[in-house]
Amino acid sequence: MAGPTSGTRRRGRLLRLRVQQGASHCGDRSFATRVRAARDADLVVVAGGLNDHDQSAADIRAGLRSLVNKVGTHELVVVGPATAPARAARVGRVDTVLEQLCAELDVPYVDASAIRLDYLPDRLHLTAAGHAAFGDFVAAELRTLGLLD
Repeated sequence: MAGPTSGTRRRGRLLRLRVQQGASHCGDRSFATRVRAARDADLVVVAGGLNDHDQSAADIRAGLRSLVNKVGTHELVVVGPATAPARAARVGRVDTVLEQLCAELDVPYVDASAIRLDYLPDRLHLTAAGHAAFGDFVAAELRTLGLLD
């Protein structure tokens, strides 16, 4: 993801994790089980939810709560799912669940559902250009939030 790596954190180290949301059955690839890599980071940015399209709201909330608890005192930003055409019908529900819980927990939330990106023929995974555009979008949102210079 080119965008977030091109920004600089005002203090300390910015950690970029590319993993899957904790509500899905991802085993040790979930955000919550991989957050220990954030030990030296000032800011943890997680982007996900698209793989949770078939999970209940309760499971999505539990996954995000687990992540927030494990992040601890690190600053956290959650980036919601982009609207991949193959899962477009379910993105709104996941986005709403994540956004509402982030508001309850006072965690900044970036809504990525309206951004238009380039997808591979499977209409689920981003092309290289799609990844770059998503990264640029996230970096711009982090700058708007005052989290990147």
